[in-house]
Amino acid sequence: MASVTKRPGYGYQVRWKVGDKYRSKAFDKKKDADNFARQVENELAEGTHVEKKDARTVKEIAELFIRYQEDRLKDGRIGRARFIALKSACDLYIIPHFGPRPIAEIKAHEIVDFYSSMMRGGRLSPFTAKLRVKDFGTLYDFGRRRGAVKVSIYQDAMTELRGIMHTPIRTFTLEEMRRLLDTAANPRKGGQRRPNLMTRIWVCLAAYCGLRLGEINGLTLPCVDFDKSMIRVQHSLTNFDELKSPKTESGKRDVPVPGFILDLLREWIAQYYIENPRKLVFRGREGNHISRTAFYTGNWHCLLKRAGLFQAKDRHRFHACRHFAASWMIENGLSLPDVAGILGHRKFDLTLQTYAHPVMAANHRSVAIERMAARLTVPLLPPPAKCAPVAQDPASD
Repeated sequence: MASVTKRPGYGYQVRWKVGDKYRSKAFDKKKDADNFARQVENELAEGTHVEKKDARTVKEIAELFIRYQEDRLKDGRIGRARFIALKSACDLYIIPHFGPRPIAEIKAHEIVDFYSSMMRGGRLSPFTAKLRVKDFGTLYDFGRRRGAVKVSIYQDAMTELRGIMHTPIRTFTLEEMRRLLDTAANPRKGGQRRPNLMTRIWVCLAAYCGLRLGEINGLTLPCVDFDKSMIRVQHSLTNFDELKSPKTESGKRDVPVPGFILDLLREWIAQYYIENPRKLVFRGREGNHISRTAFYTGNWHCLLKRAGLFQAKDRHRFHACRHFAASWMIENGLSLPDVAGILGHRKFDLTLQTYAHPVMAANHRSVAIERMAARLTVPLLPPPAKCAPVAQDPASD
């Protein structure tokens, strides 16, 4: 409980108890004192009350948060890409929006307003804005663990933002993928064999086996098992040339590889492999890291243009090859759990919702539905003369 009493000479005093100690605050007007008393009572009842001496602004918590992330970067708990993403979220979005506000005073609806502010004027896409809200949630939870916030309201805000999905990726049809693979297998005359072969192998590993760009770039010699026709996905290479393990255990997996891709890998290793301490299969001519940007501009976009598939305003991402692989595996009879295992998903519902796209023409599906209906339908027989049971056609079992 918080009590309001009139004090001669200096207005009104609000008095309340926290633990075994009493606190007080003075106001000139009774209206302000009553409002504050109700606020304290509500906070005490909800367990959200933070003493003034413990109150921290969002900016103060953000500065502590970044220093903590620097320590995590140094000891290897996070990679440089994650550190830069969190620091950028704080510097560009969180501090400018919330900076001087006490973090304990932030309400759920204000977090939703934060999302809306990043959306205005096309500043960020809906999915990216939601990622920045998640970054704020990470910071908010960091503050809660340090006593700056008593109860998290972050999940209440995220409930309102439920259903915001990533912008759908532009996928390949079957004919487009055939054209892309054929173009990769037949480089232009005068082209250099090394980059052409690397591009073909990378596209095949993504389109046939569903490997991610970072997993291909992070492939090491011990993880290529030619005897078992298998690639063991154990690592991913970041854009900062950091070799890291998959985020989840399901990301570590054995992926079957077609024979012709293994032949291409044998040729690459025999002719173009460059010795390096981590035994990475793919490196630049000088043993340097092949960055995502370098691959896109120097290899991927060139391949799309030669295949007649490049559109400046709606480009195919390399990741679309992985989407095609998932759809094509399902189209060819692999079970959803098998496909999820090959892609490194813990649950196959993610595989179905995110990666499974129709790759055949619409009339192909119509023919399949007609065939299913024909196999299921049993022709109606004329009623029998007697009430004896009709013998069942064994073919209908």
